[in-house]
Amino acid sequence: MKRLLRSRQTNTEDNPSKRSEARAEIQVQASHDFIGIADEKGVIINQYPAVLKVFGYSPEQFIGVRCLDFVFESDVMKAEQLFVSALKNPGRTVRTAVRIMQADQQLVNCEVSITNLLQNGQVKGMMVHCWERTEKTLTANDQHLTYFDYLTDLPNRYLLESRLAEELLRSEAENSGLALLIIDLDRFKLVNARMGYQIGDLLLKKVAQRLSNVVNGNGMLFRYGGDEYMILLAGADRKAAYHAAEAIWRDFSAPFFVEDRELVISPSIGISMFPADGTTADELIRNADVALYEVKKNGKNNWKFYSSLYDLEYMNPLLMETELYKALEQQQLLLHYQPKVNLATGEITGVEALIRWEHPVWGIIPPLDFIPLAEATGLIIPIGDWALESACRQLRKWHQQGFDTVVSVNVSMQQLHQPDLLGKIKQILKRNKLKPEYLELEITESVTADINQAISTLTALKKLGVKISIDDFGTGFSSFTYLKEFPIDTIKIDQSFLEGVPDSPKDETIIKAILSMGCNLHVNVIAEGVERKEQLIFLQKQHCNEGQGYFFSKPLPPEELEKLVPEIRQKVIEYGIDQKKEAAEEDNLVFAQQAAAFVAEKGVELFRIFDGAGELLYVSPSHEAVLGYPPSAFMKQRELEFVHPEDASLLQAAFQQTIREKTPQQFELREKSAAGEWLLFDVSLTPVLDKKCDVDRIIFTGRDISTKREAEERLWKSKKLEVIGEFAASIAHEIRTPLTSLKGFTHLLEKGMVKQDYFEVIRSSFHQIEDFLKEFLFIAKPQAITPAFADINSILRHVKAELEPVAAANKVSIVIDDKSGIAGIICDETQMRKVFHQLIRNGIEAITDGGTVRLEIQVEQAELLVRVIDNGVGMSSERIEKLGEPFFRNNEKGVGLGLMLCYRIIWQHKGTIVINSQEKKGTIVEVRLPVSHE
Repeated sequence: MKRLLRSRQTNTEDNPSKRSEARAEIQVQASHDFIGIADEKGVIINQYPAVLKVFGYSPEQFIGVRCLDFVFESDVMKAEQLFVSALKNPGRTVRTAVRIMQADQQLVNCEVSITNLLQNGQVKGMMVHCWERTEKTLTANDQHLTYFDYLTDLPNRYLLESRLAEELLRSEAENSGLALLIIDLDRFKLVNARMGYQIGDLLLKKVAQRLSNVVNGNGMLFRYGGDEYMILLAGADRKAAYHAAEAIWRDFSAPFFVEDRELVISPSIGISMFPADGTTADELIRNADVALYEVKKNGKNNWKFYSSLYDLEYMNPLLMETELYKALEQQQLLLHYQPKVNLATGEITGVEALIRWEHPVWGIIPPLDFIPLAEATGLIIPIGDWALESACRQLRKWHQQGFDTVVSVNVSMQQLHQPDLLGKIKQILKRNKLKPEYLELEITESVTADINQAISTLTALKKLGVKISIDDFGTGFSSFTYLKEFPIDTIKIDQSFLEGVPDSPKDETIIKAILSMGCNLHVNVIAEGVERKEQLIFLQKQHCNEGQGYFFSKPLPPEELEKLVPEIRQKVIEYGIDQKKEAAEEDNLVFAQQAAAFVAEKGVELFRIFDGAGELLYVSPSHEAVLGYPPSAFMKQRELEFVHPEDASLLQAAFQQTIREKTPQQFELREKSAAGEWLLFDVSLTPVLDKKCDVDRIIFTGRDISTKREAEERLWKSKKLEVIGEFAASIAHEIRTPLTSLKGFTHLLEKGMVKQDYFEVIRSSFHQIEDFLKEFLFIAKPQAITPAFADINSILRHVKAELEPVAAANKVSIVIDDKSGIAGIICDETQMRKVFHQLIRNGIEAITDGGTVRLEIQVEQAELLVRVIDNGVGMSSERIEKLGEPFFRNNEKGVGLGLMLCYRIIWQHKGTIVINSQEKKGTIVEVRLPVSHE
């Protein structure tokens, strides 16, 4: 280029145009502005002497050097984008402001323009024109302190606002997108609070380094303040922003090493997009912060796009419904899978299929934004069918690859109440050649809207072999109803409880209680929301079966999840506890605690330990004091050799029941002492469960009750004599009145005094004696009940009609309040009438000055509850305790057989009677019977 210019200068006299060019050349040479020519790569190929005046460099220092090498480092990206913009627009001049580093290391604020003259036959280059602005020139150190963070050396919020404003102008001019990501560190305050600010500052530096590596020149990283960072992605669309957020999240899954500490910290990321979410720097920053707040509110450790301006369209239900139909037709829906991990081995035991909607305009729409509308419009049915089919199709592929796992699919209330759901699932399993046990359906609280229908459908699915799981267990009022009513295989502890571990004793207590309950109910337990190493260790120590959460993996497309399988297994091994060592220590601790507790009786109680198969492992030294045999004698001989032959089968059955039901058993057993005597023991068998909830050991304890039993038998004999005496007195009391009447009227008849009324009284006396004998015979030898369907309301109305005259005579009204809503029960109607006749009559007789006997009917916990309530004189606690005992009378008449008869009949119907009473306030009798339907 220099030779070309020299050639032009030597020939000016022969051509007027060349003389004009020469004059221009002289003007350029004399200019106080920087003017240069660069090639398409930005390398300076020609430079004028003014560079010495402007920046203090000689022209030779610029030739062959990239223009960008003299631009201040924070402005390099801006200058590079300006150069690229000029390359794309031949003949057009583009302009921006940058800072140039002078030879004396001072920064000067400059205005730069670049004109693309590559197509110009004379220049064939990029003309760069730079001149100093009027702002105050700063030293490099002052400039750095103003615009860069002192801790991480990242650009700060002031530089962010400046750059963001410039990029917005460029994006608007070039009609391109822009993304702003704000990153907040979850639970960072805990690091400062527990480890000190020095560790916190070091962690912030580590985070800055890791984020810089992720950005890697594809964006601009800033420290916005505190534990917040921002990334500016020029020219980015939603897809690019999504992948950037995903890359950050994935990179944070590895721990940070700060001095001698290993810290696991997760990011929450809010994203705003230009121009959808704002056209100014303030709007984009504010809306990214709003999106971040939504992430924090919904569990942290995730990312979310701001959803306001661009969501206004799909917040329109009609439009969104139309788009949902299109989503099914155009395959916009997709499934991501999150693994469920065995916390002892790290093996993946199952995956949960989670639906996503990738809209071509709105981008990724989270389920919470469209599932409620799908349920409201009925679209959840085809969407649910698609999810079941797609999940099973993917599962079949995995099985063909040797990945034998279980897939879980969430089922809504509407799906569960489809009459053809069972048939649909059968067809889906058949099409994909899957066994039912490889499919699990997850249900939530909403299915209780029609609990009877839900139970019916779930029971049918369970019989088919499909597994049933309760999602978000512990967050609703109906969770325990699920356990009682539904055929459940698995309960999933809601992540809200695990979030406080290990800092919240209350959350830990709740989790322990749920785990214990799951073990005793023989259902699998999965903890949701595992995000940190400390949570993994806590769950392992509590013998939780499985875990699910971002610590292992976020929901991923199937091909990405497949790659993570070895890494997930390694995480459990690397960050979890040594399972074998922990198990051995815990077993020893349990053994020592149990032995100390049971042998604390100083030799007066037997203590033995058996393994899960019933083999004897340990015998306490107390045996020699109690039975006269040393422990070694029991270890050498079979256990049954010491047991009374009549009790041997009882002991064997108790062992089998303990192992089968995993519950304690208590019974009486006779064992032979060294002196040849048969001693009677009160025996308990207590199972000790291992981590899989199988019986690992059985603790046998026995207490000698021989002497106590002998005393009881002597007392019982005397009691029998007392009861016989009371019975004789009661019979005499009960039949004395009718017998006296019969005797008197017989005497009158003998004297020839005959009246028709006499025969009515005699007949009534015989009926009294006959009724009493019937009651007595029923108690002595109860009749078999004849069950049939009966209307409880009809029974009570019939009894009410019978007793209306008696009630009216006592100024008592009988009121029936039926809130049960059921047709009836299975019972012996005649016997049931006797019960309520007795109870209502007792209530009437207890009221001395007028009142009400109220009969309330309702269903409570699958039982029919009938309350007989009176406002009579009531009873003392001492009298209530004796109710139902043989021949106890609640009034001065009778032998107490009425209540005994009631207890007997209700017991035969597998029901219960409970009586509550207060003196001078009244009595409530509660009769509970199993609910039956016609």
